[in-house]
Amino acid sequence: SGMSHKKLNIFLEENFGASMSKGSHQAGRADWKLIEAGQEVVVEKHSCQRFNMESVQKAVDFILLGDYVQYLPWETKLIKLGLNDSLILPAITRKLSPTELWDLYKKEATDKSDRISKTSFFDIVNEVSVTEDMSQRVSDESLAKHLYDNMRTVRRVIKDFVADKGQRESMLKQVDVIVYFLRDSYHSHLDKNDECATHNIAYALGTEGAETVKPVDCTACKYPFYFMDVLLRQAEHWRGGELLPLLKQSRDKLKKYMGQQVRNANSNANRGKEIGRSPSKKRKRETEEEVQDQGKAKNMVACAIRYALQLISRERNDVSFALTTKESDFDYSEASEYNLDLSEFVSSWAKRPTRGSRNGAGKISFYEDDIRQIFESSIKEKILRSKSLEVLDVLQNKYPDRYDIPSLSAIKYELTRIYSRSQKNSKAMKGDMAESKKKSRHGMANRYTDYIDFILKSHPDITGKPAVKLFMENFKNEDESDLPSDKQIQTKLNSLKQSQGKKQKEEVLALSM
Repeated sequence: SGMSHKKLNIFLEENFGASMSKGSHQAGRADWKLIEAGQEVVVEKHSCQRFNMESVQKAVDFILLGDYVQYLPWETKLIKLGLNDSLILPAITRKLSPTELWDLYKKEATDKSDRISKTSFFDIVNEVSVTEDMSQRVSDESLAKHLYDNMRTVRRVIKDFVADKGQRESMLKQVDVIVYFLRDSYHSHLDKNDECATHNIAYALGTEGAETVKPVDCTACKYPFYFMDVLLRQAEHWRGGELLPLLKQSRDKLKKYMGQQVRNANSNANRGKEIGRSPSKKRKRETEEEVQDQGKAKNMVACAIRYALQLISRERNDVSFALTTKESDFDYSEASEYNLDLSEFVSSWAKRPTRGSRNGAGKISFYEDDIRQIFESSIKEKILRSKSLEVLDVLQNKYPDRYDIPSLSAIKYELTRIYSRSQKNSKAMKGDMAESKKKSRHGMANRYTDYIDFILKSHPDITGKPAVKLFMENFKNEDESDLPSDKQIQTKLNSLKQSQGKKQKEEVLALSM
């Protein structure tokens, strides 16, 4: 403890090739004196905050205003704040682009010293919210279409037609229970594989030897259908029963989602994995003290996100925004005496639907002209063509009394299809496709004939239907009106086969002579 700073550095250099600063030496001597005196060395934590937390919080308050964002019930977004640090936010879609939000923010926060930088603002916007095509946020297509989008329609019907406030709130909570049960808990029922028609995988898929009729005696599995039947009885008196077909389709989609879960469980079991869809990782919600303590962190974006979670949790504390659920959290007893029609769950009820019937009849056809018109006006005004949320807002405003308005994913797909077709038409007008449009003797573009010839050379024994499938997969992005028919492809294939056969015979005869 009595060694001077100079002597200590000479010792460190000679023995370890290192050195120590004067400040560290003095701090070390002070700590040693405390230890000699029998006292405890207290390490003080220092944090250098290089931003104004009040300005950050004001920016988050602005970004989360109802005019600029839309909350998506049941959906969440995982945000990584660091190497071993992450949290989950309720999913929020933004109605405006980050640039448009920034322009409005500058008008709101006129004092430059009281607002954050543009880069920081964009970082917070992109982390806190998600883009308007949130359908792609869900890796499970059935979860998005048959559960999330479907039950949002049911929520809207309840809000618009159930007059009694208490009953309305109760039914909205029941919708949440259905979503969370089917998403988080139903897969665990498939583990049982018992005599219930909704649990037994072999029966649900129509496996040979498992066709004996089984009852649906699980109260939790009956609950979604019990609720929808109650809603259907009430809907008979709304608009003269006009909403009945829509709600029946919603009920059917719940069964389709359960069927998809059964097929997933069977697939996992065949691969030796645990039966059922793995539930999302459960992360405990941070306490008020933890959030405040971590708010002192140096990372401004991380602080902004934690504040956003604190703000959202305070403003939206209903079950729709619960981040994790357990089956024991909910009560299904209302459906205990409900008898589900066994004809709905006969053997093979969960078998994959035939092609074209999986998602039901398309409902976007009614809105195709409106979407095309919005798309064309967007081109003139140089607005991004992918803003499906803007299209959704226009449709909702134009058709306030309709409940079959397509989802964001369906609108996104339709906009992409229109855009792709417009690009092809533009190229055709410019003559880019002139060479490829030259017709062969059989009225087929040369590039199509060449590819059929390529298929035949690659697969000499191929037959008509497999050849058509390979052809269509290769030209799946082409305009269907330009493609040859299945019959034309098969005819061309047979013609090329005959030509090759004659050529081979001639070669064999030439060699034998």
